[in-house]
Amino acid sequence: QGHVVPVVSHFLTMLTMMPARVATGQAASSLLVRPKQASRSCVRPGLRRPVVVVRAGANDASAGLSTRLPARVITGVAWASLVGYAVGFAPKGSEALDMELVSSLIASPYSGEVNYLFESIFNSFAIIPAVYAALLMPGAKDQKPVPAQPFVVGSWALGYFVLGPYLALREIREEPVERSSLGFLTRNVLEAKWNAALLLAFATFLAYSAASHFSPEVLADYRNLLSTQALVSVSSADLATLSLMVYFPMVEDMRRRGWEDKTALAAAFTAVPVVGPSLYLLVRPSLEE
Repeated sequence: QGHVVPVVSHFLTMLTMMPARVATGQAASSLLVRPKQASRSCVRPGLRRPVVVVRAGANDASAGLSTRLPARVITGVAWASLVGYAVGFAPKGSEALDMELVSSLIASPYSGEVNYLFESIFNSFAIIPAVYAALLMPGAKDQKPVPAQPFVVGSWALGYFVLGPYLALREIREEPVERSSLGFLTRNVLEAKWNAALLLAFATFLAYSAASHFSPEVLADYRNLLSTQALVSVSSADLATLSLMVYFPMVEDMRRRGWEDKTALAAAFTAVPVVGPSLYLLVRPSLEE
């Protein structure tokens, strides 16, 4: 129980002080999804392929449950494991040192003053929530039993601690959607190739920074921070969980875009943390207008 206060307070301080994540979260809260509109036909003239919404019957529902239940269980268990680690096993460390690390990361995010490996991890939290938003928001309209927006926006501040429950509870939406039915931010930013290119460029830069400065001394310093400081330990576990669990919304997004025969590639994209999912956003097919 003694781990709860330091872990949560350090994690909140670290992420809420990160300008990119806070600014993006504030901008996203009112723009992600359009207000509910009257229903209309999903097949429109000029589309290269029809958009068909399939209503599952009893047999289809049971089949869908058998394929979707594992994803719900795995994402839920991953969230419970992350919370359990943060509360019961993460090192308490020094609160003053954690605050020092946060200040240094904000003032000199790529200098190596903290640790090159952890700097790349810390700055990856500006990328991976944006990747999740781009994967989840096309299927976010009228989500049940919980709305998508609070969890997606909250992930910029608290990562998988906020996003995990949504992944475990939400409806999985694999049917095609029209781009014109999406909210302003989703349609014009999250679906845009320039956004994917920027995310990929930043992810590549962080990977290069970590790799080019790698040395036994840098690794030993990171391991020391990992074993002694809550900030480093919990953040590393959070990013690892986010990087693994992105597989499931990626497969869903592939099917939504007609890539049913390419879902095996999701494992390859997931295998390269941060960079792989960003690359997927760049190469995935665009939604029909």
